[in-house]
Amino acid sequence: MKEAEAEELQDEAGPGEAFAMKDIPSVSSAWRCRCQVSQLTLKSDSITGLDLPYRPRALSLTSSGAPSMTSRRSGGVVDYSRPAPGTAQWERTLWKKLEVGDLVLLRDNEQVPADILVLSSSDADGLCFVETKNLDGETNLKVRKSIKATSQIRSEEDLEHARFALDSEPPHANLYAYNGVLRYRPSGEGALEPNAEKVEACSINELLLRGCTLRNTKWVIGLVVFTGADTKIMLNGGETPSKRSKIERETNFNVVVNFIILIILCLISGLLHGYYRSKAHTSATYYEPGGEQSDNIYLDSLIVFVSSLIVFQNIVPVSLYITVEIVKTIQAYFIFQDIEMYYAPYDTSCVPKTWNISDDLGQIEYVFSDKTGTLTQNIMEFKKCSIKGVAFGEGVTEAMLGAQIREGKDVSSTMDDQAEELEEFKATMLSTMKRAFKNRYLRDDKLTLIAPDLAKRLADKTDSLHPHIVAFFRALAICHSVLADAPDEKQPFVLDYKAESPDEAALVAAARDVGFPFVTRNNTRLDIEVLGIPERWTPLRVLEFNSTRKRMSVIVRSPEGKIILYCKGADSVIYERLTKDHDEELKQATLKDLETFANGGLRTLCIAYRELGEEEYESWAKIYDAANSAVNNREEEIDKAAEQIEHSLLILGATALEDKLQEGVPEAIANLHKAGIKMWILTGDKVQTAIEIGYSCNLLTPDMEVMIISADSPETARAQIEAGLNKISSVLGPPATRSQGKVIARPPGGTEFAVVIDGESLRYALQPDLKPLFLSLGTQCSAVICCRVSPSQKAQTVKLVKDGCNAMCLSIGDGANDVAMIQEANIGVGLFGLEGSQAAMSADYAFGQFRFLTRLLLVHGRWSYIRIADMHAK
Repeated sequence: MKEAEAEELQDEAGPGEAFAMKDIPSVSSAWRCRCQVSQLTLKSDSITGLDLPYRPRALSLTSSGAPSMTSRRSGGVVDYSRPAPGTAQWERTLWKKLEVGDLVLLRDNEQVPADILVLSSSDADGLCFVETKNLDGETNLKVRKSIKATSQIRSEEDLEHARFALDSEPPHANLYAYNGVLRYRPSGEGALEPNAEKVEACSINELLLRGCTLRNTKWVIGLVVFTGADTKIMLNGGETPSKRSKIERETNFNVVVNFIILIILCLISGLLHGYYRSKAHTSATYYEPGGEQSDNIYLDSLIVFVSSLIVFQNIVPVSLYITVEIVKTIQAYFIFQDIEMYYAPYDTSCVPKTWNISDDLGQIEYVFSDKTGTLTQNIMEFKKCSIKGVAFGEGVTEAMLGAQIREGKDVSSTMDDQAEELEEFKATMLSTMKRAFKNRYLRDDKLTLIAPDLAKRLADKTDSLHPHIVAFFRALAICHSVLADAPDEKQPFVLDYKAESPDEAALVAAARDVGFPFVTRNNTRLDIEVLGIPERWTPLRVLEFNSTRKRMSVIVRSPEGKIILYCKGADSVIYERLTKDHDEELKQATLKDLETFANGGLRTLCIAYRELGEEEYESWAKIYDAANSAVNNREEEIDKAAEQIEHSLLILGATALEDKLQEGVPEAIANLHKAGIKMWILTGDKVQTAIEIGYSCNLLTPDMEVMIISADSPETARAQIEAGLNKISSVLGPPATRSQGKVIARPPGGTEFAVVIDGESLRYALQPDLKPLFLSLGTQCSAVICCRVSPSQKAQTVKLVKDGCNAMCLSIGDGANDVAMIQEANIGVGLFGLEGSQAAMSADYAFGQFRFLTRLLLVHGRWSYIRIADMHAK
């Protein structure tokens, strides 16, 4: 029998001794079952089928905690009419020993050791929950589900009687896409034959990626699809760039020149010695008899060459390198020990991860910053909403205060007065709601939508707006993919919502506190309460959000039996799909409220719905299921199917969320601006929202001339960029350029300009023929805001300025989507935050808040640069 246990584990247990499941370390080992059940094939349009059959292995350890009850029930891929040896057991093994086709058992809070297809889980509906912050930086739990055909697998015996094959696409780096097809013959119908088989589509929703952590799920049984270098986390790893400071690069060049001079001097000394040695009857013949090191003139010249190398060695400053490294190490210690850069909530100070570039901190010319989570707190608060064209929500946002400052108003006392006023409004609102209905799930401390008039109209059932308010918040409680969790069993009515985005969690939490709590969900039911009355809806389909669709929809069956589609998304996307005979007055009123919310720096969404007929839904469901089972172009087919049902919508209302600025951000940006450092914000927000945030954080000032570039074609983008250049030239004159043709940024002073460009226009601006124009425009402006940008566009923008201006650039971000630009810049700074530690791990410096950047650059950067420069000069 072949031993499958690792050598270091053999000493821990005697022959036949089993390890308790709770004692198994999840980082380096996993549970694996050995039985011949499946085969996996990699297929693509350009790759011929590569069969990787499952290989039976010997068994070494039994599992006391694994799911091992005997079901003896055929169904799906399990067929008990087939003979099986009955010897399958779970064994403990190392990650590195896992192979494609292995069956693995994962327990709660264990890390996933490979890319694994979920066959079954402890959840009755086949669901499991994973935390992906090691992969994409997001801390919110994500739902994964098991394959329907394999969901009844519960034991090793079930695995022995299972027969199926998986056709999988080859490995690729896309974290959000996977296509595969599970082929099997229904149980009790004999061998697996192509003409009698059934297929089930496998997507990213059934795949657990290596590096994720299993949460809130007792166990999962899965099939290993990719291992080692083929896993998505490894394919996304890439090579960490090697960074050297500007002074070090120049010093290296000078040292090379000095070394060449040293070699030339030594060669001249050796050659001259050989030349004079070859002459006869010189003074050396009489005054230095026997002074030669060797009788061989060539060997003697070589000795002189080496001797000269020793004599002239001080030309190459070897000791300077050692001294500089010592100084940089001490400087890194100063940065780490700076108490003014310590952030108590995360218990962390500034962590220098790259010690040899501290002098570059004092030469930074451009700062590229993410917005969400970097300038803002990434904590969403539901502030305002619009229902049936009526806006609700009290309070002034930070962006609104920025607008008042631009108008020259005094806002020093506004925030203090507003806090007292909001407390009164909140007390009034809570009192009204508690008298009108019972909300067991209300959390007073979490209520952010302060709207006494909303509570009053919600309590008055005779109010004409009452049914519209109910329909609006019911939609918020239903249209989402949030998970409800009661962390304390003794307090079942205290719910925490875990969502894939903080926006979605904020929407559901707001509905809960207004009287429409989402309670729980599974594959067959969705429970909510409406003003204290329980309602049970039946989920039918979920059309998930993605960056292309910019919306999500759910199709549900109401308690009365009606089929309703709820849809939420960007206003531009929803308005394109409204019914043709929609109330025009309501459209314009809602659109006006959306613009008002966006002008206040709020993140907006539009909510809509439509009722579906039974026949319409049934016919569409067949199309959608066929698209969901497609082998090729599945995502495109699903989007096409969604387009067929997401139309003729009716507006329910709009929501507005605020993402507040971090403490000290406006002051930090103002100080950087005074120091002559230019700042670019690269964000995924809408243009108007980004502009208002720019004003509230002092990036944009009232005396700046703001130019907006929004184009739908390369020609339009060129025209708008040239118009901006002409406008600047007419005021400030043409910019100076270096001899190499690279643009020199204008010195601060005089009229200042800022440019705002959206993602589509930026895509055109980064094309080779428009790059020089956009670079010239951006470098002549005091501030640049790029909206709706992708991670790759962030990196391209940083590279454009770094290479085009030969300028020192710093990038700062807090999420996995910022890693590309952090690594592209001369210096990368990562923030410890709510989006995980991916950015901090990839950065050269990491700390807790954006405001610490000014001290890092203007204090430590300046002193480090002065110290290193003085050492080289002296």
